[in-house]
Amino acid sequence: MRITEKMTRSSLLALIVMMVLGQFSFAEEKKEETSKVNKFQVVNSHLLQEYVKRFNADDEELYSNIKNKDAFEYLKNNIPLFECPDEDFQRNWYYRWWTFRKHVKYTPDGYVVTEFLPKVNWSGKYNTISCPAGHQYYEGRWLHDTKILDDYSSFWLRKGGEPRRYSFWIADSFYNRYLVTPNKDFVIGFLDDLIKNYQAWENSHKKGKVLFAQSADRDGMEMAIGGDGFRPTINSYMYGDALAIAEIATLAGKTDISQEYKAKALEIKHEVQAKLWDNDAKFFKVMRPNKNQLEKVRELHGYTPWYFNLPDKNKGYEAAWEQLMDAKGFYAPYGPTSAEQRHPGFQISYRGHECQWNGPSWPFATAQTLTALINVLNNYPQNVISKEDYFETLKIYTKSHQFKREDGEVVSWIDENLNPYTGDWISRTRLKQWKNGTWDRGKGGKERGKDYNHSTYNDLIITGLVGLRPRADDVIEVNPLLPENTWDYFCLDKVRYHDRILTIIWDKTGEKYGKGKGLSVYANGVKIAAAPTLTKLTGTLEGTAVTPYVQKAPLAGGNRDVQKTPVAADKSTHLKVLAVRASHTYTNDTTSVMMQSSVPNGSGDQSIKRWTSWPQTGKNQWVELDLGDKPSVKSLAVFWFQDAGGVRVPASWHVEASDDQTGPWLEVPSSAGKFGVKKDIYNTVQFGRTLKSRYVRIVMTPSKAKALGILSIKVNTIKPVKK
Repeated sequence: MRITEKMTRSSLLALIVMMVLGQFSFAEEKKEETSKVNKFQVVNSHLLQEYVKRFNADDEELYSNIKNKDAFEYLKNNIPLFECPDEDFQRNWYYRWWTFRKHVKYTPDGYVVTEFLPKVNWSGKYNTISCPAGHQYYEGRWLHDTKILDDYSSFWLRKGGEPRRYSFWIADSFYNRYLVTPNKDFVIGFLDDLIKNYQAWENSHKKGKVLFAQSADRDGMEMAIGGDGFRPTINSYMYGDALAIAEIATLAGKTDISQEYKAKALEIKHEVQAKLWDNDAKFFKVMRPNKNQLEKVRELHGYTPWYFNLPDKNKGYEAAWEQLMDAKGFYAPYGPTSAEQRHPGFQISYRGHECQWNGPSWPFATAQTLTALINVLNNYPQNVISKEDYFETLKIYTKSHQFKREDGEVVSWIDENLNPYTGDWISRTRLKQWKNGTWDRGKGGKERGKDYNHSTYNDLIITGLVGLRPRADDVIEVNPLLPENTWDYFCLDKVRYHDRILTIIWDKTGEKYGKGKGLSVYANGVKIAAAPTLTKLTGTLEGTAVTPYVQKAPLAGGNRDVQKTPVAADKSTHLKVLAVRASHTYTNDTTSVMMQSSVPNGSGDQSIKRWTSWPQTGKNQWVELDLGDKPSVKSLAVFWFQDAGGVRVPASWHVEASDDQTGPWLEVPSSAGKFGVKKDIYNTVQFGRTLKSRYVRIVMTPSKAKALGILSIKVNTIKPVKK
C-alpha cells in the first residue's frame, strides 16, 4: 500500500480498519523506504503520457480488452519506463507496451493474454493460442502486476488452456518468469502440472528414441521450406522445458526429479548436435522422420537452440551466426528473413496462403533470434558476431514497427509478416481484399493482425540492450549490449525485479541525469553498482527492503468473455469490525483478512490472503464478527474464495445474530429471501429490519466433501460510524 501525505476521510478510515486488523502494520523504516523509492523515479511519467496520447489519436480502436481511455493509467502503474536519445527505440518501447495491454483480457477464469484481438477460428478458449505464449511470458514478466501471469499460468494448465495445440516452451517460461518475480511457492505449485505436460509431449511427439517431431504448421511456421520433422524448434523447446523442470524440482527439494529431467535435457542436447547440425553448412536444420538426411536449407529457426543455451561452447557451432548478417543469408532492410535468400525455394509471395515462412520476416522469429543472440554474446566465447550486429538487427526490427497509411501518414504498427525488402505487412495487404475485395470474417475479419501479440520487443531492450540478466540469487548483473559511442545516455526506470524497484542509468557525461558519469544501478533509490564505461557490472540486493506490489482491481472494459464486471471499490459506509473468529481456520490462513479493503480479482484470487476451513471438508462452519456498540447494519456482503482443489463456495448459508457470544443465536432473514453463492462478486444480503446486535455469524453449509473459503466481508451501516 502506498501512503501519501494527502488522504481522503474514507481512505483514512480504511487505513485505520486495516491497522486494527493487523494486516497493514508499517514500520517507520518501511515508510521511509517506500517514500525514497517514489521520490527516486528518474524518467518522468509525462513521457509515457505523451506517447499514449499519440498512439490513441492514431488508433482506430476496433478491438481492445483494456480500453485506450484507460491505457495511460494502466501503463503508469504497470510498466518500466525507458528513455534514450533514439526516438525510434524510445517510441517503440512505449508502443509495444501500449499494444500488449490491449491483449490483457479478464475472464471468468482470471486473466489471459491473447495473440489476436478479434476472434479467430483456430484459437482456443477465450481466443488464446499457445504458439506465442512463451514470448508473452518473457515480455509480461516485467509487468508490475504479477496476477496477470499468475492467472495465465493457471489457465494453461488447469482451466481449459491447450498448451500443446502449438509448440510452447511453457516450463521454461514459468522458470524464466520466476527469475524476475521469485515466488517460489507459486512455481513449485505447478511442478506436477508441468511434468504431466512434458510427459504428454513425449507420448504424442517423441518419434525417435530421444528427438521430438513436429509439423511446421504446429510450430506456427506454415509453408516453411524445411517442412515437418525433427525440427530445431520443438527439440530446443523440450530441452529448455526439461532443464526448467529440473530447476523447479530443485527448488522443491525433489532431487530425483531434478536429476531425471537434467538427464532428459542432456540426451536432447546430444541428439540435436549429433543429428540436426549440418557440419558442412554450419547450421542446425530439419531432418525428416525415417530419413537420415538433413533438409538442404538454412532457416532462421536454426538459431533457436541458443535461445536455451543448448549448443556446447567452443565446438564451432557459433559459426552459424555468420549467416545473420550475410545478405545472401538472412540480412535484409526489414529482415531478418525466415529462410536464407540464396535458396531456390526462397520467395516473397502475394499469392496462396497469407502466412508463409519461406522468406518473409516474422517478428516471432526475429524476437527468438535476438534472444538467442543475447545469450551468445553473454555466454559464449566467440568472435563471429558482435554487439554491433545485435544493435543493427534490433534497429532494423525497431524500424519495421511502422505502417504508411493511404494519406501518407506513417504510424506505429505491429502486424504479422513483413516483406523484408519493402517493410510492407504482407498478410494485411492480402487480407484487406481477401473476399470480394474486402476483409473476410472467416479469416479473422477487419485488421486481424493489427496490434499482433506474437513476439517480444521490450524484453530485448531490458535483457539485451540495457543488459539486466535475470538470476535466481540476489546478485544484480548488468551487461549492456549497446555498442560504445552509440548513445550518450539511457535510463531504464521503475523495473520491478525481485520485489525491488531498479533503475539503470547510462550517462556518458553525467550531465543528463546529474547522478555522476558512467553506468550505475539503483535498487529502491540506493546505488548498488557503478562503472565508468558501458561494461558488465554486478551488485547485490542483500539488505535492500522489498516493496510489495499493491494489487488493483482489473480494467475489464470490452472483455466479451467476462460474465461479471470485476467489482469496483464500494463507496458505502463500512463498519469497523473489532474482531473476527471462526469455527476452524487453516494453519496458513487467517480470519482478519476477511475484512481487508483490497478488492479481490475473482474468487480464485491467490494474490491476497484468505480464510478457509481446510482441511475440514463436508462440515458446517461459521465466521463470527464482533461489531461493537450495536451499530445500525443494513446489509452484509461476502466474497467467496474457491480454488482448483478442495475449497468451494458453499451450498448454502445464512446469517445469525446475538448480543452475547454464548448465545442464544437467532437467524436473521434476508429481505429478498436470498443468500448468494456466486463466484467473482460480492454476494450482498439486505436485511428486512435494521440489525443492531453486537455479534453476527455467517453460518455455511459446504458443498459435498469440500471445505469453505472467504476472501472479504463488508458490513454496511445506515450512517457513518462515530469515532
